[in-house]
Amino acid sequence: MVAYYPLNGNADYVSDNNFNGNVQGNPELFENAINGSGNSYYFDSNNHVITTSNQIDNDLGKSATFSAWIYVDENAAPFTGRILSNFNGNDSSEANCNRRVGFVFGVTDLGAINIFYATSSPLYYGRITAEESIERGKWHHVLTTWDGTRKSSGFKIYIDGKRRDNENFQAGQETSFCDKYIQSEQSFQIGLGTCVTGPCSPFKGAIDEVRIYKRVLNSSEIDVLFSQRKDDNNI
Repeated sequence: MVAYYPLNGNADYVSDNNFNGNVQGNPELFENAINGSGNSYYFDSNNHVITTSNQIDNDLGKSATFSAWIYVDENAAPFTGRILSNFNGNDSSEANCNRRVGFVFGVTDLGAINIFYATSSPLYYGRITAEESIERGKWHHVLTTWDGTRKSSGFKIYIDGKRRDNENFQAGQETSFCDKYIQSEQSFQIGLGTCVTGPCSPFKGAIDEVRIYKRVLNSSEIDVLFSQRKDDNNI
């Protein structure tokens, strides 16, 4: 595991390193996703974000897993929001892989979960679930894996322990200029994204138990993460 943020009233990483996050905009504390003991953070604006280390993606070039518990607000409009992202949205006029690169893991405006890796303004590849895959007002465990291959089929998406991706989510053409994994200049952010115009796609609801791995978790390991709350009637 590269990073783990329980988000129990702070953004400290559970380890003795420099990956502690910085809570900005004073997001409210919310109920814990797992057992009601502790807290999560509730996001609902461009000012609410947790910024982590820009070194986390150093070890993600060969494979990765992103995991979190999310609670989408019942009145969220639009639905869309970034759960976890280190995409740098600057330099829209340049197809510069070093500037416009990174992962985006989030909820779309139609209630689907998507994941993609971008390597320039017109190029990204990933996967997406069906619309309305997430029910508002309930906690869901969302997880995505990436096997390191530079194609959409390299990603898989799981919701509450079950694989749910059913379609590619991609655009642009692969070029030799962007044909390898590149570390983003943007730190991983929880609850907010970065676009050409600045902060964008704020998550509208609560996020808890964020984990990042530098490998693909297997089905048994995915079930263990979901099973922390598997018997709860809210799932």
